[in-house]
Amino acid sequence: NGYATDFNLRENSIELQKIERRYNVNLKEKELKLKNTEIEQFESRFWYMLLFIGIIIIVVIILVINHRRTLRTNKQLDKLSKENEFLLREANHRIHNNLQLIIILINSELNKDSGAMESQLIKLQSQVDSIATLHKHLYQTDDKRSVNMVEYIREIKINLQDHFEAKNVQVVFNIPEFKVATDQAMQIGLIITELCINTLKHAFSDELENRAVLLSMEIDKHMILVSYKDNGDLSKGKEIKPKLITQLLRQLKAEVNIDTTAGYHIQFKINR
Repeated sequence: NGYATDFNLRENSIELQKIERRYNVNLKEKELKLKNTEIEQFESRFWYMLLFIGIIIIVVIILVINHRRTLRTNKQLDKLSKENEFLLREANHRIHNNLQLIIILINSELNKDSGAMESQLIKLQSQVDSIATLHKHLYQTDDKRSVNMVEYIREIKINLQDHFEAKNVQVVFNIPEFKVATDQAMQIGLIITELCINTLKHAFSDELENRAVLLSMEIDKHMILVSYKDNGDLSKGKEIKPKLITQLLRQLKAEVNIDTTAGYHIQFKINR
């Protein structure tokens, strides 16, 4: 019995050793698999990182190339812009000189002629002055699309001041600070010039003493309301529709109201 017991113990010990070896082998296999998995994950992350870095490098290269192209393009555009500005300044300078030459020629004819042509020459001179004034504003400012109406109308008034003083006419212009598109400004300027010339030519009798002209404007976001009136006694009760003014108002698509009860009073409303 003692021998059998020892034999069983040895058998059990051998079996335990086998189990322990299998356990250790399995444990090592698991550790090896885990290490292999970690290595594979590391390699995968490494290649992904290399790919990401490669993409970043490619993107940076593309951005650098595009930036250099943009710089070259901008330099070319700047060069063209400067050339265009130079040509525009030259063209504006020549136009301005030509307008001034026309005014000088008209003045020369005015000095020669004191007859029936004088009033027509004065009218023509004032119209050219109005256009030349607008052109000067565009020539001297960076903004070529709009005109400061306060400055523009003030200069029209200055151009006509000698004629008003010669007729003893008190002139009041009330213009708020605003800008309008260049084409619209030119049409409004010509209308105001024409109204002033017509007043000087036709509104006042020699007997009338207190002669006056009032120009005012009201504006909002969408509309401009222009009011022009004189107290001329020769205009009262008459139907007055000057051709040039009518044509310009039609071009502006203006709503017009004329009243000659106490002189000549015209109001017109235009969209901005």
